[in-house]
Order: sequence, then C-alpha cells, then structure tokens
Amino acid sequence: MAITNRQQALAQELIEELDDKKPKVFGMYMGLIKRFGENKIRQVLSEVKHDYATGKIGNPTKVFMYRIKNNQ
Repeated sequence: MAITNRQQALAQELIEELDDKKPKVFGMYMGLIKRFGENKIRQVLSEVKHDYATGKIGNPTKVFMYRIKNNQ
C-alpha cells in the first residue's frame, strides 16, 4: 500500500516506532489519528519513546494505547 498523506505516514511511523508486530494495526492507528488528531498522537508518542529509552516502561505499544485513551 502506498503512503499518500500525512495521516498514513504517521500511522506507519507509529507501527515502526512502537515496534508493533500485530497484523492489521495500520487501520487501528488511522482511526486513532482521526479521533485524537495528529498533534496529540505525536505528543503521546514522544512521551512513550522517551520513557522507553530511559527504561521506565517495558512495552511501548501497551503504554501508548493506555495513555492515548486515558489522556484526553
């Protein structure tokens, strides 16, 4: 599938940055982007990446999903 817009590029970035290996997550991330907006998604992604890099969390995908849904 070709990436044709910013939201699709962000969804692909989420898959790569969170190392999400589950099948068919692209559509799920697209839905989150449309629901919460690009800025909020990028903010939470940045926080999760920092916490993962510093060793505060073990599973970035689970923490991202928790924070995006509870940090409205």
